[in-house]
Amino acid sequence: MDDIRGAASGLDTATSKISARGVQVYYGQNHALKDVDVDILDRA
Repeated sequence: MDDIRGAASGLDTATSKISARGVQVYYGQNHALKDVDVDILDRA
């Protein structure tokens, strides 16, 4: 699958309220999400 990055991919993690890197999610035997990175910003 292609590596798609949004315009906000260069966010400074110091401004993130929550940050997760390399998330792996399995749904039963299926590997549903692979190496997902997400930053959730503070609403301030």
